[in-house]
Amino acid sequence: MLRIRIELVPRGFGEPIEIGRMLIANVGKNGVSDPKHANYKAKLARKGQTDERKIWRKPQREELVTNHARLSLSVWKLVARALHSMGFEGHT
Repeated sequence: MLRIRIELVPRGFGEPIEIGRMLIANVGKNGVSDPKHANYKAKLARKGQTDERKIWRKPQREELVTNHARLSLSVWKLVARALHSMGFEGHT
């Protein structure tokens, strides 16, 4: 599982404040024939939510990233695909 935390660091050196969190987990190859690809479930935390069990059970948003080339693409491409699938537009 990946845990992506976004932190705001006041003045560049102050105590960090978590302002966002996402969990991404490999959920297997359901329907994927190539072993170099996999499906991933991405879950976005509600504001202030840090308990990962609660995030997994009741996320703010949840999407499936399918047929991801896990061995040839950067982890950042997986994060970008997860965000895009949740409706966060931008260049992916």
